[in-house]
Amino acid sequence: MECAHAAGMLVVRLYDGELVPESLVEAWRSTRWRCGFIISGVGMVRGVTLGFFRRNRGYATTTLRGPREVLGVSGNVTLRDGQPFLHLHVTLADGRTRAVGGHLLCACAHVTGEFALVRSTVAFSREVEKTGLPGMKVRSPAVPRFHSKIR
Repeated sequence: MECAHAAGMLVVRLYDGELVPESLVEAWRSTRWRCGFIISGVGMVRGVTLGFFRRNRGYATTTLRGPREVLGVSGNVTLRDGQPFLHLHVTLADGRTRAVGGHLLCACAHVTGEFALVRSTVAFSREVEKTGLPGMKVRSPAVPRFHSKIR
């Protein structure tokens, strides 16, 4: 893995065989940021497990065979129990261009993975709700006071 961050942006390059969720969390830890968003991801993955959340029953999972092209990635990173918690959704295509998507539970890079993440200026965290889902809790940012000299 290669990663670098500056001005609130984290860029991550994964190499063949590296675990996607675990590597993104490791790269995020290197920033010491609290929360942010996954805004872009391209490349290929294999060994994919996708999830579909079922209220009060956890995730129904689907395992995909063979390599898949990453068509889209979105999600966020928050703190849960003081540790980075990745909430990541993907859309993937097979060799016949058929698409499938869901919550990315497991995958490793196939050839390459390239991701961009950004820091949030609004704080949020995760807490398990009565549905069983670790739901987002948004915290209001401190509002700066502006003093006008206009009379």
